Amino acid sequence: MSVLGGPIKHLHDDLDLSFQDLKTIFLEISTGKKPVTEKIDGFKAFFTFLPDSQALRIATTKKDVEKGGLIVKELENILADNQKFAQALTEASEIIENRLKSVSITDQRRLFGYRGDIFYNCEILHPTCNNVFAYDNTKIVVHRSSSDR
Repeated sequence: MSVLGGPIKHLHDDLDLSFQDLKTIFLEISTGKKPVTEKIDGFKAFFTFLPDSQALRIATTKKDVEKGGLIVKELENILADNQKFAQALTEASEIIENRLKSVSITDQRRLFGYRGDIFYNCEILHPTCNNVFAYDNTKIVVHRSSSDR
């Protein structure tokens, strides 16, 4: 649903990989030298947190990030024609915001900056928004390489 951050790169997308490169990658994976993660099937969103106001901001487009993110009500208005997606984003936002409010202000500022200018890339899995896989409850997966200023 979002192109912010670009698509996930797959081995078959890199046409410059040689057979030896692929062999090395597979060997490293099979021997535990290269970490792997499970493929998930949610939708991408970015979030930041404003430590001073204790407020979450969500972004699904580059324009949203440039504005500093949107509050949930703004996203609900934008997504009025897609109630399932709006519901999933609202529930996920509440979960993220509640968790972040339990983190110390010092750590909030370290993670998100004083003005909330550091965004994190996450995947939201929700029962009402299935792509291929069906999920029975809401899950948020924050990607390791997620920080984006």
